[in-house]
Amino acid sequence: MTLIADSFKNGIPTATVVRVTNADHYIFLSNEAEVLHALNSFLSNNP
Repeated sequence: MTLIADSFKNGIPTATVVRVTNADHYIFLSNEAEVLHALNSFLSNNP
């Protein structure tokens, strides 16, 4: 997955790529705190 994330970031330099270790397909369940933090950060920086 690192190659995909790197390619995405390189293709869209303004994108923010959040990498979450030990996540599964249902990332919003397995890593709820990290998902909420990333969403809140995104929403607070983009009016």
